[in-house]
Amino acid sequence: MCRLGNESFFSAPQLKRDPLGSAEVTPRCVRRVLIHSMTNSRLGAAAVICLVIACSSDRLFAPRLVTMEGATVRAEASLWRDFQPSSPPDGRPLVAILRIQTADGSAIPSALSADSAWVYNGDAVWATTVLEEQPRSVSYFEVVARNGPKWGPGIEVDVVVRLRDSAGRSMLLQAPRQFIFRSD
Repeated sequence: MCRLGNESFFSAPQLKRDPLGSAEVTPRCVRRVLIHSMTNSRLGAAAVICLVIACSSDRLFAPRLVTMEGATVRAEASLWRDFQPSSPPDGRPLVAILRIQTADGSAIPSALSADSAWVYNGDAVWATTVLEEQPRSVSYFEVVARNGPKWGPGIEVDVVVRLRDSAGRSMLLQAPRQFIFRSD
């Protein structure tokens, strides 16, 4: 939440965050903060500070490559909804498989793990835990999230995954513009 004078600016929905995390900002929030800062010079500096804090969204600042446990890794996402005959008429909820792999094909560190993911569809966010359901490959591991929203298919979303190392430190990793497929 960003508060200036008597106005409050919310970005909805909110992600579940680490204690030092911040809220996602929407274009509407940015526009309102900038307009307010231009019309009220006393609060202009506060508005700009608030905007900078709000803009430190997971999606905006999660890199596409990170180095953890001595390996540089990236994320790829496979997203789909099931519309096979045994599915409900409007299809089954979204499933996401996230592959965390080394950038150079070297061995993935065994201490590296993923515990959460956020899938962004415009201003809507699916925040979910992820599970490692299959044995690891040499250069990658996969995590799965099930029972997501009924978005798409045929749209692009942005995916952010939180990785953890052996010391419990976390980093965010982004896989932007991932397509939601359908299975028939």
